[in-house]
Amino acid sequence: TNRFWFVELCPAFEMKVNRDNQSEIVSTASGIYRYLYKGEIVYIGKGQIRQRLREAGRDDWNFDTIEFSLISGEGKQYEWETYWINKFREANNNAFPMYNLVGGRGLK
Repeated sequence: TNRFWFVELCPAFEMKVNRDNQSEIVSTASGIYRYLYKGEIVYIGKGQIRQRLREAGRDDWNFDTIEFSLISGEGKQYEWETYWINKFREANNNAFPMYNLVGGRGLK
């Protein structure tokens, strides 16, 4: 029998666009994303990336960069959103990013 190894790589926000160029994000793009302002993470989220950018109130948020990873399936999106929020909190004295009012599934 053949033996195969499978490795799941961690999505690492490998795609990046400036806020002014958000039309470069494919309208059907779905996954996890984060907003940065002057290099600092201010929000981590999941879902339809361009659609979420247009939600009420976000035009008032201060961010200049959008980084994202394409991930299909809401369950995997929740899993990786939670992972990255936890990583942020570990590095920031248990604080959430500035605009994260909720912390993903299963976070407090």
